[in-house]
Amino acid sequence: MRQIGGDARGGHSIVDHVLRAAASLPALCRDRPRLREAGWELDVLCVPDKSAELDGRCRSGAGHASTVADMDWKIELVAIPVTDVDRAKAFYTDQVGFDADHDYQVTETLRFVQLTPPGSACSIVMGTGVTEMPPGSQKGVQVVVADVEAARQQLIANGVTASDVDVRPWGSFVYFSDPDGNTWALQQVPPRP
Repeated sequence: MRQIGGDARGGHSIVDHVLRAAASLPALCRDRPRLREAGWELDVLCVPDKSAELDGRCRSGAGHASTVADMDWKIELVAIPVTDVDRAKAFYTDQVGFDADHDYQVTETLRFVQLTPPGSACSIVMGTGVTEMPPGSQKGVQVVVADVEAARQQLIANGVTASDVDVRPWGSFVYFSDPDGNTWALQQVPPRP
């Protein structure tokens, strides 16, 4: 698999890091300026140094040592298994309001579609050859919003079937699903005392 983009300092794309954990995802580079605005640290690549002591230390792409406890572990992509990629992409962009970041036909058997919720540092990925999960099997992906009722009204206005607001001590929730049955929860976090 060929790397399409890369980090000038470390030589690795963000998705390249994800590939180490999820070998089924193609190596594509995220939009670096947008990630910086969202607060992502792009220059840290933790690679074990064989000469390092066995203290959990590793070298970063920036050339300094840090421990695993010192590093942020940020979720980059969540795979959403779908049957019809174009239908799912239209649902998430036109009805839910996600931004379309990438849509690449990498090979005949691999199409990579990356979408991002407004203001999120984590994206979703769908396509062909992206995941082995059966369509509709991704359950309970949770997104935090400032106003769950306003988000619910936006979904309904765009033709998405959304639940009533479910108020719990730990937050207020609205639930919906995509055309394949992948389920989502919108959460409004209660104010902290």
